[in-house]
Amino acid sequence: TQLTRGKKNQKGIHRASLIERVTLVETILDKLSPLVHPEACAKVRAAVTRQEKMRLLYDIVFRCGGAEVKSRFFEILKMIHPHLVQELNGLLSC
Repeated sequence: TQLTRGKKNQKGIHRASLIERVTLVETILDKLSPLVHPEACAKVRAAVTRQEKMRLLYDIVFRCGGAEVKSRFFEILKMIHPHLVQELNGLLSC
């Protein structure tokens, strides 16, 4: 349906924005590490670029992580990148 496609498109936009604009991936990972498997953390840390790290972290949070991991991710993101969160929330209300 149109609504489902819209949600998928928004999720894709948000993913792309997060990958492109989140700069403190390691800081987010440090704060999430108690909720994330150590091997997954190591894989993120081993990535070369911050974009690659954020792609991996995004997959951990949104594909593998449960509600607690997602919630904590957004709490951390609000602390570290409040303007980005505000911008993405603005896109959701459009």
